[in-house]
Amino acid sequence: MIFGFPRAMISELRCTQDGAVLQLDSAAKTSPDGGFVMRSEIRCAECRAVFTINDGILNMLNTSALDNESRHEQQLRDEQAWSVDAVAAAWYEDEHNAVEVIPTIEALSVNRESTLLELGCGDGRFTVALARQCRSILAIDFSVESLRVLQHRLQDRQNVGLVLGDVTHMKLAAGRFDRVLSTLVSNLPTREHRDAMYGVAAHW
Repeated sequence: MIFGFPRAMISELRCTQDGAVLQLDSAAKTSPDGGFVMRSEIRCAECRAVFTINDGILNMLNTSALDNESRHEQQLRDEQAWSVDAVAAAWYEDEHNAVEVIPTIEALSVNRESTLLELGCGDGRFTVALARQCRSILAIDFSVESLRVLQHRLQDRQNVGLVLGDVTHMKLAAGRFDRVLSTLVSNLPTREHRDAMYGVAAHW
């Protein structure tokens, strides 16, 4: 079951253009209790830029701003996202890959009150496990199909907000997260990309 984008997490994000507060449209399609948004527009309070939520995924990605290499990588990720059966255990849940995943999660030292920011979540290699251990996760990736796979794997989890976005150009509210995680650094094509992502992480 898809619950939608957690309404409370909108306040953790800022407009990617000017860093201003985002406002949910009054006509938003939400869950019966109003806590989750399935479909809506979100507007910047200052520049009036519009972002959309479709099927519970918040789209803050400016595709035209991606360089050619990043755009190619995005296309590959979208094409390959459903190449494995998302219903079955993911490839990284076997014993070999657990050697990396388990120590990384342990090093984060999260608890039931922890709020996390994950930059480059992909299809949920770390997200699914972390969602069982923390209060909430804002998970960002530039592959919408990977986010849809992750959405499927989360099943009835209600504490994850999925954002389609460029991790080098996100703007976030200060002081909202206890931990920030990224395991994609080696996939960013240039030093400028990596420094930009570090800058996003440094201001959480």
